[in-house]
Amino acid sequence: MDQYTDEAIYLIKPDGYPTPFKVKCSGGGGGGGHFNVKPRVTHIQRNSFACCPSTSFNQSWAAYREGFGDRDKFSCSYWLGNEKLAAMTAQKSYKLTIYVSKRHWTKKKAFYTNFSVANQSSNFKMQYSSFENAGFFNFLELDDGFTAANALNQNLKGAQFYTYDYDNVGKCAATLGSGWWFDTDCARVNLNTDHDPQWYIGGTLKTFQHAYMYLE
Repeated sequence: MDQYTDEAIYLIKPDGYPTPFKVKCSGGGGGGGHFNVKPRVTHIQRNSFACCPSTSFNQSWAAYREGFGDRDKFSCSYWLGNEKLAAMTAQKSYKLTIYVSKRHWTKKKAFYTNFSVANQSSNFKMQYSSFENAGFFNFLELDDGFTAANALNQNLKGAQFYTYDYDNVGKCAATLGSGWWFDTDCARVNLNTDHDPQWYIGGTLKTFQHAYMYLE
């Protein structure tokens, strides 16, 4: 378990997945190296380009399918893997939680309910039910980054995943140097970038130092 947080590495095997794999979980409280209750959230992505510039998010289809980066280190960037996401979200309902921050004490948060990722035959298509934001304490409200607020085709509900070597007609992944879900006009937001992550607040695209994606 990490010395300064309630994060720990677990070995899990979702139904239908061929082998167990490691995930980082947190939110269970407890101390002394053990959780007292079941962990609440599973970490699926962290982008801390300022801390880990050596971890590139401009990865191939195979790399995003399997996952990359170092989940064992608290401060490093990683992607869990699309096949793992598909297996996990196929067996129960999850809420996707997104954090972005500029400092450890300045964080912003959003939710997408009933989040799921389809299997590879559907190009890891993303689905969710609704968007929720959180504007309490030090968490300030984020806009819905997955839905276009203009005439562009940038709606990510039902969007497929793309990488530089498996791209859409708009060549979004190759142009942006990123693996992500893209519509025909790419996307309003992109947390898998080799630069500082970006998200909309009050209709304006803002830049952050860190981005995190959790299942809970």
